[in-house]
Amino acid sequence: MPPVRFPVGKIAIFMQDSQVMEILVARNENYIPSEDDLTKSPFSRDLSPKDGFPRI
Repeated sequence: MPPVRFPVGKIAIFMQDSQVMEILVARNENYIPSEDDLTKSPFSRDLSPKDGFPRI
């Protein structure tokens, strides 16, 4: 995954096959999700639209 920068407080939602795979919140202005963030983040869940997350 290429580096992505998020404004502070913004939420990044990574989707795959219409399922929410990752939800990350930027912690600082130069926040770049690391491999650990993407695999071990406390926000990591197997979520789908039926869990209350709208399809994007």
